[in-house]
Amino acid sequence: MFYLLLSSRPRFWLYLLGPALVALAATGDPLTQLRDWHVVLQLLMWTLPANLFLYGVNDLCDTDTDALNEKKNGYEQRLHIGQHRRLRIAVVLAALFMLATMFLTSHHVAWLAILLFVGLGWSYSAPPCRWKARPFVDSLSNVLYIMPGVAIAAACDVDVLPLAILGGWAWSSSMHLFSAIPDIEADKQVGLHTTAVALGRTSSLLLCSVLWALSIGASFLLLGTNLISFLGLIYVVLPLALLCANHAQLFTAYQRMPMVNGLLGFGLFLTILL
Repeated sequence: MFYLLLSSRPRFWLYLLGPALVALAATGDPLTQLRDWHVVLQLLMWTLPANLFLYGVNDLCDTDTDALNEKKNGYEQRLHIGQHRRLRIAVVLAALFMLATMFLTSHHVAWLAILLFVGLGWSYSAPPCRWKARPFVDSLSNVLYIMPGVAIAAACDVDVLPLAILGGWAWSSSMHLFSAIPDIEADKQVGLHTTAVALGRTSSLLLCSVLWALSIGASFLLLGTNLISFLGLIYVVLPLALLCANHAQLFTAYQRMPMVNGLLGFGLFLTILL
């Protein structure tokens, strides 16, 4: 059963849990909020269950491209044919758990956020929608990564600011595009027409820089001039620095992103909290 944990991509858990923790910090009194077991249960939902659902669907629907994807040669787990049935069951159970958790709150915005996450998480990889094979829609659909923050904020009676949603959306769209650049050749071979495939490496990196600039701009407007907003400019510079990089250097940068995101995300959490 250890492969189910690996299928949830533990190194990426913060991509869902992080927005939820930032939203918790935005309540102004997270310790009080954590006395509510409904909030605690929802936070736990954004760890193993949500990640297993999201990446499990991806693995089940991407066996063709994963056979050629270098990320599966040690950096991530490649799903074997004998594991499909158990993973399908685990994915369904994870989805049911999330939907059940949704009914623990009376806030309709939280309901909508969880429903959007489940709907987009499924349709991103699975036919007939399979947004990941539709240029630009694939990156835009990654708004699902900010749904944990929206759900927690709503459950804690905190207003969800439109500018925060737009900034988070720009960030998640750029992160998706950046992560798809190392897959360009593998995706081409199986006919997977992503934004990265459509634009090519150079244009994709430039678009990443623009989207991250929009996200950091939203951060300055929301939080003012502070250290974490200035450090966020790393995201704007990084794609530009990689324009002349070779494939190995680009893949190494991709591998380092969870650490960068974790450190800056923790900084954002502290900035909002303090």
